[in-house]
Amino acid sequence: MKWSNKSHGLISLGAVVAASLLTVSACGDGGGGGGEVVNFYIFNGYAGSSSMSLYGPSGTIVTGLGFGARSGEAIAIDRNLGTEFTLVLDGAPQSIDLTSPLFALYPHETGTMLLKRRSGLDEADATTYRHVQSAGNDCRIVFDNALSTLSDGLGNFGYMVAFDMTPAQAGYADVRFPRTNLMTQVGRDSYYYLVTDEGGLSADLKMVWAGPGSRVDFVGGSVQTFSPTLEYEECLGEDPDGAQVLECQEPVLYRGTLYQPENTEQVIVNFQSTVNGSNGLGGAAGTCNTKFRIFSDFFNIFDDERKQLRGDVKYGGGNHMFWILYGRPVAPLVLEFATDDSDYPYAELPAYPAGP
Repeated sequence: MKWSNKSHGLISLGAVVAASLLTVSACGDGGGGGGEVVNFYIFNGYAGSSSMSLYGPSGTIVTGLGFGARSGEAIAIDRNLGTEFTLVLDGAPQSIDLTSPLFALYPHETGTMLLKRRSGLDEADATTYRHVQSAGNDCRIVFDNALSTLSDGLGNFGYMVAFDMTPAQAGYADVRFPRTNLMTQVGRDSYYYLVTDEGGLSADLKMVWAGPGSRVDFVGGSVQTFSPTLEYEECLGEDPDGAQVLECQEPVLYRGTLYQPENTEQVIVNFQSTVNGSNGLGGAAGTCNTKFRIFSDFFNIFDDERKQLRGDVKYGGGNHMFWILYGRPVAPLVLEFATDDSDYPYAELPAYPAGP
């Protein structure tokens, strides 16, 4: 079994500024207490089996866990007892042996382990989502794609996220050089991708329109759409002629974030919690509430409702929110939870060992 060892790219929304990289790791083995325990919720997201069981050096971790279900509480896993495990999938012809790098976690850490697919008779893939604790008030959403498939030449199963914002919040407004027709369309369909330029005027992070007329490359993750107001005015300069106006009104190519089933990174969308009523993503004061929808090539075979799979997340400042697509690309499912969710509490941290 393959266990993901993923890095978190940190991205800021609202003020839209670049940031740094964080690192996350993997998951574990069933056991008792002790100073080397880590704690995991186990989630069965593998669409090909009705149930799964997981065993470790100390015995049973979870049995008969149905598809789309998780263990009822975080399971204590003592990594001193070993890192070798056995996965049994209902209906599979053989069990799957696996090893997990448990020592990448800190002692007593809490996380969620999600089994998402098989990649062979004796191989499967799982991902760990660390329930990161923070003393700050910033908001963080971790998007991931855990569909039980891989993208290949016959199907691109990645998706992109577009946030529900007002045109002014996203940087689209008529100022010096009006684009009346475009602003009318933007007002009707006000969703925006977080992107950077593809060698354009700047490398800054920005929000760009995701409405009709924008084009997305679901292989490479690029977006071709109409530029925000400040970028448009920068292109025009002080005294543009007709040719310059036409050139600057052409769609611009940007680099977005594409969430593929085989991604090796988890990307954190990081933004400030709402202060004094609103920020770039809206919501009540002191909250991290936001709305978005996902766009994907594989949704194009469905009707409009299916193409516009929506998210409406509500959680408190200083927490991580996880929004994970899993199952089949036909009628996929969503696992979502926040680190302040009472259904996914942290395991209690014991006191540090006594010193000399």
